[in-house]
Amino acid sequence: MAVYYYNGDKILAPFSIISNKPVFASDTVSLKHIRSAQTSQRWEISFNTVNSGTAADALLNLLTDMDQASTMVMPQLPEVDSASTATGPVTVSITGSTGNSSLELDTSLASGFLPKGSFVTFGSHPKVYLLQNDLDFDNELDTVTAEIYPNLTVETTFGFSLNYGANCNLAYYRDINNTQGITFSDGVLANQGTVTLIEAL
Repeated sequence: MAVYYYNGDKILAPFSIISNKPVFASDTVSLKHIRSAQTSQRWEISFNTVNSGTAADALLNLLTDMDQASTMVMPQLPEVDSASTATGPVTVSITGSTGNSSLELDTSLASGFLPKGSFVTFGSHPKVYLLQNDLDFDNELDTVTAEIYPNLTVETTFGFSLNYGANCNLAYYRDINNTQGITFSDGVLANQGTVTLIEAL
């Protein structure tokens, strides 16, 4: 299983990955239930870490750059990460329009298998997507169709790279609602608290 890091500190399992997609519900006078969803979506992850530096380093990491977006490798689900054998470059072969839920990819220079449930990005655009189908890069056609969630938020141009595994980065802000310090016990660092990150869109 891959090991992931936040500001140099090892992320501990379990960690949570949440899809925040606003859904509104209401009941009519006749008790008919109505729901509607927005097209916007972002990922939110929460975890604890093991402090790899000094207590002062840990405290400074918690208190600085709250107004700045940062990046880190997007943690993959353990079962997905262990099933992935994908290597090599994969690119978009047909430009995908905003709102599309699938993309055609050129896999002629890649090999292996990328399972559904993998987090990916495209080109330099920071939005993280989730694969909804398995991708076999060893097929004879050298192309695959990727079904993604959510739908594309921007046009994805021909030649854009598919960034997967350690190349898939999450652009994030630290959640300001859980700003914390450090808890000590008998002078020994005991707990830095839970870190929550929200995707920077």
